[in-house]
Amino acid sequence: MFALLSAKYGRFAVSLTLAITCAASFVQPSYALLPGRAKDKTTPPAKPQPKPTVKSAFDIPGPIRDKWAIVIGIGSFHDQTIEPLRYAVKNATDLAGILKDPTCGHFAPDHVSVLTELKTTKYGIENVLSSTWLGTKALPNDMVVLYVCTRTVPSKEGDDIILLCADSEASDASETGIPLKAMLTDLRRRLQSRNILCVLDTSPASEGAYNAEIPMQPSIDEICKETGVSILSANLPELPSYESTLTPNSFFCSFFSLGLQVANGLTPVITLGEYVKQGVSELVDVQIGKKETPILALAEYTSLGGTPIGTIVKSTTPKSIKFGHPIDQLAMKRPDLASRQRHPEDAQDSDDDEDDEAKPKAPLDFGSYMSKMKQQIQAKWQPPKGMENRKIAVIFTIKRDGTIIEPQIVESSGEPKADAAAMEALATASPLDPLPLGAPKSVQIRYQFTWRISKSDDSSK
Repeated sequence: MFALLSAKYGRFAVSLTLAITCAASFVQPSYALLPGRAKDKTTPPAKPQPKPTVKSAFDIPGPIRDKWAIVIGIGSFHDQTIEPLRYAVKNATDLAGILKDPTCGHFAPDHVSVLTELKTTKYGIENVLSSTWLGTKALPNDMVVLYVCTRTVPSKEGDDIILLCADSEASDASETGIPLKAMLTDLRRRLQSRNILCVLDTSPASEGAYNAEIPMQPSIDEICKETGVSILSANLPELPSYESTLTPNSFFCSFFSLGLQVANGLTPVITLGEYVKQGVSELVDVQIGKKETPILALAEYTSLGGTPIGTIVKSTTPKSIKFGHPIDQLAMKRPDLASRQRHPEDAQDSDDDEDDEAKPKAPLDFGSYMSKMKQQIQAKWQPPKGMENRKIAVIFTIKRDGTIIEPQIVESSGEPKADAAAMEALATASPLDPLPLGAPKSVQIRYQFTWRISKSDDSSK
């Protein structure tokens, strides 16, 4: 697919490469070099709006620990009144292949879930987003890419977008479809990650699905702000994502895929978004005389804008791949390693940094460890007197020796003293017991402090 895209969109690929080169040199990309701007080289690009000031240390996202992707393509619907979306399945399968490509997407194959055909019922999609896959795997410092290609209708109140599933009924879309805001809000709440990107490649269920005289409320920007999830949308909700005349995909998916493959996938999201917007809007106008303007809305307090989707993480490199020196040359090139080869028991004792995850010395028993961890933390928690029913959600990392590091409050109680007490409990409970044998170097935990007042005796639980 990349060879075809390169042949069809070659000048756009060159423009993106130039923009990336400028960005790498800490120079603002010259969008005058992009197609359509060649005659306007003297006009400087609009300055980006300043991002919100980070108010506390808890608003600063950490580095990307791992990354996950869910790719959904719904091309046909049980309800025959909903027009099929011819390119949806092709978009999903092509994009999934690029994400799993070790030269650009850098996603581990088992970290990408593809939903097409029979898997795209409302139950199937919600299950993968929550209990059966993503909700049990992703952690707060992970990147999550959610691509959705389907048809949509507005909610009855006009305040949301309803994503139509394979089994949705157009006459009862609010009940049989998936409300976008509710889905993203729930995803953000479950994962507590600021690095979620929702890629919407959607089209209205019909030409009259949206009232053309009334702009969709809320806008993509407002949905992003309300849910805390970054969104890259192919077009305004009430307008379609047009089918390409050059590839069996949508114009949007073609440019998004091409952008992911340039620079080995290391194009920052904000640069990728500008490239897709520029390329799609111009080519759609030239090829079919229509208007399509992709929209990138970044959530507050996220580092996603400067982060490439192709960021290389630990899961990118298969554990079976190892690098080293040939054994027959070890004595000459690395006598220190040759000594360790002759006396492996000494090397094992000295190698404290080896990741025991690959070769566990005993079966992992995180159940009993987590129970004891809870007891140790609760024993140190002293909430303020008179505190009513409240809860505080925190995330933190436990190192192999039991030390608690990088604590962050992700859901405040609204009472500064109670929040401070929770952080103090983590500080005084550290170090906990060492992680179980066979555990990785560190584990990330989401923990909830809950304070309830009993009606019978006003005692806390």
